[in-house]
Parts: sequence; C-alpha cells; structure tokens
Amino acid sequence: MIAHRYVREDALPQNGPVQILYLREVGFPVEDVSAFRGWLSGRFGMKLAKVHDDFTFAIGGTAHAVVVSKRRRWIPIGMLALPPNMTVTFGLSGRDAPARVRAWAEGETLLAAGGDELTILRDGYRIRFAAKTDVPADIAARLNLP
Repeated sequence: MIAHRYVREDALPQNGPVQILYLREVGFPVEDVSAFRGWLSGRFGMKLAKVHDDFTFAIGGTAHAVVVSKRRRWIPIGMLALPPNMTVTFGLSGRDAPARVRAWAEGETLLAAGGDELTILRDGYRIRFAAKTDVPADIAARLNLP
C-alpha cells in the first residue's frame, strides 16, 4: 500500500479493520497482461498507460489497476508478485451505476449478484462492483487527487 501526503483525510470516512481512508492502486499479477488489460479497457472503459508486454496501468476514475505479469521481477528486490487472495471492490457513482452493474454481469462468471452490486471471478480474482449513488461527483477534487 502506498500513502500519498496530498490526499485530504477529511474527504471520506475511514474503512475496514485497518481503517484505510482510500485505496487508489491495486496490483493484478496475471498470466496474460494483454488479455487482462484489454478486458479492463474494453469492458469498463479504463484508459491504459505505460503499456508493455509485462506491465500496464489501467485507469478508471480514481482507481488504478496495476496489471503485471506473474513472471515479471520487481526492481530492486528481484521478487515475483503473487496474486493476493482478496476481493477488490470498485464503487460506481452516478444515477446510471445500477444499470452499468447489471450490464457488466453479462458473459461473466458470477459469484454473487443482488440489488445494485455483483461479484465476478476473473483470472482468479474476485471483483465486486457496487453502485454508490451517495458518492459526490466531485470526490476526486475533494480528495485532492492530481
């Protein structure tokens, strides 16, 4: 986890057992970087940056997915990234968020679905999408994100 000094601590309530304010980047070590980044950009409209065969950033709203090959060594430690055993939740804002959540379920391996959220399984990752209609439209500005 990386903490950035510029993020305003009063913009969101702290959450979870560690009282995390906001998590911006999540790493996804995968077998096929090209396929996973293509899925993120094609299905969810995430923009791509630093596109390489073994590493890519996929950016959507305030979320950054770090898509990396399971075979890529991390500098300077020379270790391989292992897939974490966790559920990643993407909160979606806006009036159309519930409709987007339902549309994204099509063709995916569903683990759970109900109301305005769903959890899918993709490349071994549990990815949850939750419609959050109470999130202010200006949350990025409130967090002081670049």
